[in-house]
Amino acid sequence: MLLGGDWAVQWSSYVMGLTHGGIRIVNVEDKLLWMYDEQMGMVTAKKAYELIVCNHRTIMENDIILKIWHFNIPHKLKCFIWLTCNKKINTWDILCKKGWHGPNRCCLFNEEAESVDHLFVGCLFMKKMILGLNCLFEVNILWTAPTFMENLSNWVSKNDSLQYLPLFLIWNIWKARNCKLFEDQNPIMAGRLHNIHDEVNTYKPLLKHRHKIRIIGKPHVSKFPRIFLDGAVAKSIGGAGTCLWLNDHHLLAFKLGCGSSTNTRAELLALWASLRVTKDIGLPYLHIFGDSSVIINWEKKESTLDMVNLEAWCYNTIILMSSFTWVDFSHVYREHNKRAYILSKEGLYLAPGHLLLTKSYDDEIIGEDSLQ
Repeated sequence: MLLGGDWAVQWSSYVMGLTHGGIRIVNVEDKLLWMYDEQMGMVTAKKAYELIVCNHRTIMENDIILKIWHFNIPHKLKCFIWLTCNKKINTWDILCKKGWHGPNRCCLFNEEAESVDHLFVGCLFMKKMILGLNCLFEVNILWTAPTFMENLSNWVSKNDSLQYLPLFLIWNIWKARNCKLFEDQNPIMAGRLHNIHDEVNTYKPLLKHRHKIRIIGKPHVSKFPRIFLDGAVAKSIGGAGTCLWLNDHHLLAFKLGCGSSTNTRAELLALWASLRVTKDIGLPYLHIFGDSSVIINWEKKESTLDMVNLEAWCYNTIILMSSFTWVDFSHVYREHNKRAYILSKEGLYLAPGHLLLTKSYDDEIIGEDSLQ
């Protein structure tokens, strides 16, 4: 039957509406087909969940989120990364939506409104941490995409051997943010890098390129070359001294001018100079002794150095530490560290940054008492 006039227009509109709604008109028995299931046209719980939860993400991003639960990392880290990918962690933009009143600013550098994408991509502290991580692990983390999910997807999909590394970084950025927000502690980059290094070492089965982070079995301590170091300050001028005991017949002693300094800074520079010299020599193991409990406890992660003017030196020291296979630290009293103390006093008279290295075979430079 042919229709004319308004009936034809209405019928055409009706057919077009059915087509746009996913209903096809064919010369067969009528049945409903779901347009989101291309194969069977059936509604399933799985497809409905994917449509509701995952329709705003790419296929690659969905794969990354599913991969998280198969990563061999701490379960709390899996949960945190999953929440971050879904933007469910309590950043200020989320808290404001929930009715909380606050500054809605990134507390690390107070630059922009805090969100997942800002905190883990655009924040200056995050950018500095990535540079530090690249140096510490000898990698090249490219974190330049505008969103967190894009960066994470790109990294995990292209770096199987080190795909977990940014996850530990993100976790430590969040902890630094919470320390600043709840405890008013300024973020110390060197301390966070130290934490990441230790956490990755704890989960060393994750990494195929283990030589990148120097993870092997620990030899007997008696085989370690021994370093005795000290720092001194007089009238706000610092000096550092170090004795390096290689074996019973080979001893090295050097002193360093530190310029304007505090005692803690002089002690830290003594440690930095010791690591720099022993790295150039090519020693894989070290046992370091010092009479500064502040520096020794910091290296043993029993305390922190919350001094902004030392942040760069802490960072450089941690980078040097990663060059060695194993380093042990022990505290000694001043009476067992006399030679390093004398050298640090002599370093007071050297120009800032001037290192004077001497070589000696005199067994009396370091007495037997100081080696126990």
